Amino acid sequence: MITPSEETVEVAGGQWHVIKGGSGSPLMILHDELGHPGWLPFHDALARHHTLYLPCHPGFGYTDRIDWVMIMRDFAGWYLEALDDLDWGPMPVLGYGLGGWLAAEMAAMCPPQFSKLIVTGAPGIKPPAGEILDMFMVVAKDYIAKSFYDSA
Repeated sequence: MITPSEETVEVAGGQWHVIKGGSGSPLMILHDELGHPGWLPFHDALARHHTLYLPCHPGFGYTDRIDWVMIMRDFAGWYLEALDDLDWGPMPVLGYGLGGWLAAEMAAMCPPQFSKLIVTGAPGIKPPAGEILDMFMVVAKDYIAKSFYDSA
């Protein structure tokens, strides 16, 4: 098991808490709307071949809330500025849930920032069939269950 390190850095006008672990080529993982879940078994598996960067979004964990961030485009703009401040990029990014929506928005705004993009369960991206599920109209258990095509 890999023991990650944690640090808080000053970027884009705020404090940004970042968890880091592993070795190899960089891979940034953007968490969902529930916040950073802690170091999980899939992090260990990925960290065998990658240095993982797991930032906590503004307003989550120890990362400052950014007052002017009102919509996803603002959120993505702040992230891009923070990545530029740290000279992180181009790099691959994996985003799930809210982090997937954020990753897709950043990639739309600045494609050269990312060498690869993996998005899963992004709530703001309209699926090829059906509609976007409004996570605020259902209880968390139903939202999670509906997030999988086949929960098995």
